Amino acid sequence: MRKRGNIYQSDGERAPNKEKPAALFAKGSVGITDSNKAGASLRLYRNNTTEPGNPTQTHGDSGLRDRKTVQNDVQFWYQYAPVDNSLINVKSTLYLSDITIKTNGHNKTAEWRNNRTSGVNVVNRSHTLIFPGAHQLSYGAEYYRQQQKPEGSATLYPEGNIDFTSLYFQDEMTMKSYPVNIIVGSRYDRYKSFNPRAGELKAERLSPRAAISVSPTDWLMMYGSISSAFRAPTMAEMYRDDVHFYRKGKPNYWVPNLNLKPENNITREIGAGIQLDGLLTGNDRLQLKGGYFGTDARNYIATRVDMKRMRSYSYNVSRARIWGWDMQGNYQSDYFDWMLSYNRTESMDASSREWLGSGNPDTLISDISIPVGHGGVSAGWRAELSAAATHVKKGDPHQAGYAVHSFSLSYKPVSVKGFEASVTLDNAFNKLAMNGKGVPLSGRTVSLYTRYQW
Repeated sequence: MRKRGNIYQSDGERAPNKEKPAALFAKGSVGITDSNKAGASLRLYRNNTTEPGNPTQTHGDSGLRDRKTVQNDVQFWYQYAPVDNSLINVKSTLYLSDITIKTNGHNKTAEWRNNRTSGVNVVNRSHTLIFPGAHQLSYGAEYYRQQQKPEGSATLYPEGNIDFTSLYFQDEMTMKSYPVNIIVGSRYDRYKSFNPRAGELKAERLSPRAAISVSPTDWLMMYGSISSAFRAPTMAEMYRDDVHFYRKGKPNYWVPNLNLKPENNITREIGAGIQLDGLLTGNDRLQLKGGYFGTDARNYIATRVDMKRMRSYSYNVSRARIWGWDMQGNYQSDYFDWMLSYNRTESMDASSREWLGSGNPDTLISDISIPVGHGGVSAGWRAELSAAATHVKKGDPHQAGYAVHSFSLSYKPVSVKGFEASVTLDNAFNKLAMNGKGVPLSGRTVSLYTRYQW
């Protein structure tokens, strides 16, 4: 259970916020026989909040409304894997997620809505030796249905449902005589959505993919891939309506879009990685990995953040081009651990040649952890540095770069397995920071965290 009050943002404003979230998660499994296993998991979430009911108000404390969220997630699975048959390892999963949101306000009629997702997934994994190497085959099917039903005076929350069916197959082959891994596969997706006002939308797609990785030495790996994908809009992208963020005390709300179409894309990726052991000491390791990717998409599902009207929504771009670079470095030793990552992502409307503004400017993240003594205590320093966002959508303002520093202290006792506790000071210097879309990041924040797993 937690309790959260107003949010102090890095632009100096205070976002009105009052909530009492509580969550419970439990899972378990049982071995029926050596070949049969079954399990289940349960997640319960409750949250009572007070937030503005009118997104056009300039003061967050005007027209506050009470919102109650109840979410129940349950999952059951069964696995059959005979020890004497490497061709059979089948797992079936049934899942259900039910979310009910109810809102009440002063002199307002109650309004509520229900979102429900139910589905089944069946997959089998087979291991076999067929020339020219070892094969791991994965194939299966999935079906799920999502529904949203408004009640009371919730006329702004559209009714609708989504049915999604998929069949998939993949062969991951490790060649016997050469340091080469090859992956080939394909996936068939069928999507159908219905809304009383927008009508019915259907789409289907066969999406093949292929990838190869080569390791000419023990320390070097090179890879490349090409894949096509079908991405259906989610219920959240089509129907969400809650607060996206606050800026200067004014809420920016998500606006539903009933006319979203599925996205089709082709992605190409190439990169390399190295791993060096015993570089400076006898027990250290250095890992470096970097790659370039490019995606050509049709009906690309993008996000628009309208700062003038203070609203956000998802929409389709008929032809889009997305490309970028990813690099990661990780050094581990007995004295300290250091992770360093870099990313730059660009997105452009391929028809108009205008920036979409959904990319990411040059961003460097450094994360250092240093053990303090031998009792399981470690100190951490995280720095996030971002360049100015200048490749924004036409008419949107440029966003300045920022440098945000966070410090932490964590405790993982060796004598108590599964226990972890930490305290973190995020944005320690309370710097003004906005992401590329102009959404303010949180100001100075203290977080306490504890976990015990058994």
